[in-house]
Amino acid sequence: MGSIEIIEHEKILALPEHLNYDPIKEPQTRNGREVLDKFWVINPKTDQVIGDGKSQHRPTNFNTMWESLRQGLLRSSLDLSNARTNFWGYNNDASFRAEIVLPNHNFVKQLNEPACLKIKVIDSHDHAISVSKRHDLSG
Repeated sequence: MGSIEIIEHEKILALPEHLNYDPIKEPQTRNGREVLDKFWVINPKTDQVIGDGKSQHRPTNFNTMWESLRQGLLRSSLDLSNARTNFWGYNNDASFRAEIVLPNHNFVKQLNEPACLKIKVIDSHDHAISVSKRHDLSG
């Protein structure tokens, strides 16, 4: 199970520091020799292997996608007051999930039940999950 951080705030916050790192690619070796076209993905904060890939795989900092989403939301006309953000890190922070709940965007009138806007973001360096950005109505 992943760790969770719940943060209530008046705006969308920065990614937690433990998830904000630039993954490093290192060549894989076997019997002291490099394996052609195969790489380890390393978390530089823990010096642990968190994934693997071929030469085309370009792992990027989770913060690149998060900041793009965050800045877009801050520039939007959405009401971010009383927003709640949940962060989860999985597999030694090789993947993460975040949910942003915007309680002031409710749809009680339309649905006849409590519901608000929830934005979900998922990313991974270990290929355990696919990159995903989506929004839902949540009760």
